[in-house]
Amino acid sequence: MILFTHTDSDSGDRFYQRRRQLSQKVGLPLVLTGVPAPLGHPIPWVHAHTPIHQDPLFLYLTGINQPGCVLYCDAETDYLFLPTKDPSYEFWEGTRLGCNNPADAASLRAYSGIAHVRDIASLCAWIRDHSSTVGCHWHASDNSITDYLWDFKTDLAAQCPELMITNIQEALWPERFVLDSVDQADFAHAYQTTYTAFANIQALWDTFTSETELAGALIGELLKTTPYGLSFPPIVANGANAITLHYSANNASLDPNALVLLDFGLRWRGMCSDVSRTVPVSGTMNPLQARLHGIVETVKASTTALAKPGVTLDALNTHCWGAMQHAIQTEIIDHGGTVTQNYDQRPHNVGHLIGYTVHDGDPSRSYKTKPLSSGMAITIEPGFYGHVRMTLDGTVYEETLGIRIEDAVVI
Repeated sequence: MILFTHTDSDSGDRFYQRRRQLSQKVGLPLVLTGVPAPLGHPIPWVHAHTPIHQDPLFLYLTGINQPGCVLYCDAETDYLFLPTKDPSYEFWEGTRLGCNNPADAASLRAYSGIAHVRDIASLCAWIRDHSSTVGCHWHASDNSITDYLWDFKTDLAAQCPELMITNIQEALWPERFVLDSVDQADFAHAYQTTYTAFANIQALWDTFTSETELAGALIGELLKTTPYGLSFPPIVANGANAITLHYSANNASLDPNALVLLDFGLRWRGMCSDVSRTVPVSGTMNPLQARLHGIVETVKASTTALAKPGVTLDALNTHCWGAMQHAIQTEIIDHGGTVTQNYDQRPHNVGHLIGYTVHDGDPSRSYKTKPLSSGMAITIEPGFYGHVRMTLDGTVYEETLGIRIEDAVVI
């Protein structure tokens, strides 16, 4: 397991300054948890690949990729609460940071800028002695998400009944989602290596006969380029399978006459990539496929041109899906074609924040109404999904298909 996403000499000061800025903005001491355990940990028979994907806020503030950690910070200093060092556990699972190990404390100072380490068993007693009000983070919306962040806040309230707990979710905008120069370099590297992996797949294209083969090769090419893992399990959807937005079976044969939609990405240090391409299995699109693909490309280009500071994702949505429906009307329906879609104009958002996690920001996407700031990264991913019938040059074309093209931009 990679304990620190960044191991450069100046990373400690970088994370230290982030913690000072956030704690000063909130005006309260902060108590923030990382993920409690690796993915699949509560299921004893799961022995599949279970990477550590740290809580994005915790990763942003510390660069630490170990589960079971809690951060306490105020306007001046930081305390990291860790379990004790367990050599027998490390014999099986590898090195872990521990509260009772001087070498680990030195690493934390160097790479995260954290001055103090405490035993996590003392967390609640320590907070009771030092604070009456703290800021925590959980995803609050009309329907609060009861994940590990909610559980941590609930447990802390139960164990410290006199403690006042404030949600800092609103205070995270916009600074938390602005990529600094280091993040932007890592972000660019993540995308560059993702594009290289896709180019390597294209060079092998004629060898694939099924979604399974294509997905396996794509995963392999992505993992060749990074030790940090994938952003998400790739989507490889042939033909009509691509109208399922989060298609995951990846087990159908490749139809030589169809398009195949690929959605994939990887992690590099703290950053994620997210790319979609829709390509012909045979290497050549038929006239209807080419017309639809061209519509999506054109809408993507016009939407990308509007992505500037001060614009909202809602405004980009309005433009994107209005332009898409106008193009479908003028380039398909007005020429005698018929189109059936299982949605009313907008199948999904035109994009999302991306950075420390592939879908950054709050899960409910309430940030769609907030103006974007310089340095934020968003995806732009228009798509068309449906059944189309059209006569072109005397030939009738009819198929059910999905087309999505996705890249990211830094505002």
